[in-house]
Amino acid sequence: MEIKEENKRFALYDGETEIGEITWQETPDDVLEVDHTFVNPDYRGQQLAQKLLKAVVEKARREEKKLCLSALLRSRSLKRSQSTMTYWFADLNEKQSMRKRLSERTVFF
Repeated sequence: MEIKEENKRFALYDGETEIGEITWQETPDDVLEVDHTFVNPDYRGQQLAQKLLKAVVEKARREEKKLCLSALLRSRSLKRSQSTMTYWFADLNEKQSMRKRLSERTVFF
């Protein structure tokens, strides 16, 4: 599987078939605001959304931008898997303030 950056999104491919994506908008104050994620139902349960999110995190770090996940936190998929978010924030050295930020429904890092 391969992730490609294409016009404010990362697309995930299995061969030539697109099986997932994560999209964002850039704000004037250098924030990447993630607004959508999708993985084909046939591929779910393989932590592919996490791989897409990791690609956006790496992009934000590389470009020294902030990252906002508020739209993702409102999605059903992440509400069902807050343990996944715990893993991500621990990995990003954000575990201390994760609970507070989740309760505010907007996450910047």
